[in-house]
Amino acid sequence: MDIFDAMINLVFLMLIIFLLSRVAHFMKYTKNRLDEIDEKVNEIKDSMSKKK
Repeated sequence: MDIFDAMINLVFLMLIIFLLSRVAHFMKYTKNRLDEIDEKVNEIKDSMSKKK
């Protein structure tokens, strides 16, 4: 039974590491997208101010 318990613990550990990795990738992707949107907003503001 000890080997079986160790295998279950290992699977849970790998699952936790995988989920943390997915959350970290999601946060990085979201930050990059927000930076892109911010750049586009600044470009639009610049073009609006040049037209005046």
